Amino acid sequence: MPDSAVVWYKKALEIADDELAFINLAHEYKKTENHQLAFETLENSKRVLGNSQLIQREISICRQALELIGKNDQQIVTEKLSFNTGFSEFASEINSDKIFLSSDRNNDHKTRYGWTGNFFYDIYFSNISKVNTIELLKGSINSKFNESSPALTRDGKMMYFVRCGEEDRELSNCNIYFTRIDNGIWMEPEKMPFQKEGVNYYSPRITDDGSRLYFASDLSGGQGGLDIYYVLKSDNGWSDPVRLPNTVNTPGNENFLTLWKNEIYFSSDFLSGLGGYDIFSTGMDPANNFTPPQNLKPPFNSGGDDFNLIKTSDSTGFFSSSRIVGSGLDDIYSYRLLPEYKEVLVEKKPEEKTDSVKINKKLFLAVKVMENVYSDPNDPNSKILGKKPVADAVIRIEGLPEATSDANGVVIRQIGFDESISITVGKNGYLTGTQTVTAEKENYYSEELNTVNIRIVIEKIYLDKEIVLRNIYYDFDKWDLRQESESTLNVLYNILKNNPSTKLI
Repeated sequence: MPDSAVVWYKKALEIADDELAFINLAHEYKKTENHQLAFETLENSKRVLGNSQLIQREISICRQALELIGKNDQQIVTEKLSFNTGFSEFASEINSDKIFLSSDRNNDHKTRYGWTGNFFYDIYFSNISKVNTIELLKGSINSKFNESSPALTRDGKMMYFVRCGEEDRELSNCNIYFTRIDNGIWMEPEKMPFQKEGVNYYSPRITDDGSRLYFASDLSGGQGGLDIYYVLKSDNGWSDPVRLPNTVNTPGNENFLTLWKNEIYFSSDFLSGLGGYDIFSTGMDPANNFTPPQNLKPPFNSGGDDFNLIKTSDSTGFFSSSRIVGSGLDDIYSYRLLPEYKEVLVEKKPEEKTDSVKINKKLFLAVKVMENVYSDPNDPNSKILGKKPVADAVIRIEGLPEATSDANGVVIRQIGFDESISITVGKNGYLTGTQTVTAEKENYYSEELNTVNIRIVIEKIYLDKEIVLRNIYYDFDKWDLRQESESTLNVLYNILKNNPSTKLI
């Protein structure tokens, strides 16, 4: 499949030089582990079209990938499991002595998915000590729709999983369901209560104490495509979703979560890596802030999609990958650290950088411009359904040349460390938006290539429409505003400040 894509992108470049075609061709070369050719393709784009910020970032990512490949850790042994087929198999959970996985191999439902032509996904399991055969999960979980990504509570009595499809609906989203086991049979699943109509939810992961459920979603207000969220469980049920900060979420996609001790493992297709989705880790620092993501490097990451790292101990586990050496679309691999290897994977403290091994760090600012989507497109007082990117918005970043957002509403520019930068966003027919971002000092960032991600929402101008300010509260028979009104008034203040010609009537 990558070879045919290479041919088409080459033909596109024969017709006209296009920056996106150069980048996509480089990405296809990465999938076949030809990172050197990907690097040369990007350098050729720079020569032909000039050194744009986007090309500069892609070249830096590719250069870093070549360095990571050269440091492939030979002390970590990986092995493809024998039950992998030409279809897709990926694992997401270990519980007791069983590994739980999802696959679109031939099944009893005989329903095929329109996008891939393969069968719909079902959930299977295998004994860890005998991973040469797998069994279909019994009970009411598997249906004629797609089921995948099971996550079990520590006692193994409850399962969370993803189902994409519903009865009597031509178009439906992916939702998280939960079910309980009774006498070895999984009961009829129920949909998790915090989910919204028209939103996709993926990759559920429950903490050992059952108090927090992580997941990925395209909820409105996110940084990019899929972002990582969590909900908290209490006696009153589940909380509203809380989004992880921009140190973790990016303008791209973050998905495929797993947990181990105090670490969260996830995959991103935007953070600097070897290509496709790479596996990263993050955790909580002493102040309960999420730490900057760390790339797990080869052999866990490759030019393909790498995801769902599942640890069975500090030195053994499994992961899934679409790398070119696999049997099919996605395959499951085991890994182990050799006995003489003393380093504990990922959970070691970062080494102090000396002058002799100093990394030439770079910092990029990724700005994503979005607007609200209303249930009535002509009424800004109607229900907000979500947010969508704004293309061709003019972005002024303090100290840098003016830029224009792409089709995804994104602009990427290199910035300096330890700076406070003002950003102004405007477009004809919209109110101007501003935001100030502060970059940390250089020693805060651990990777060669780092990105600060921000989102700015601009409001469309509606002529001859009054806009109602909600959540303005007074105590009875008093003139002074209550504290709950501050957030709404701050929004109004910023609108008037950024748009001085706007008048209140």
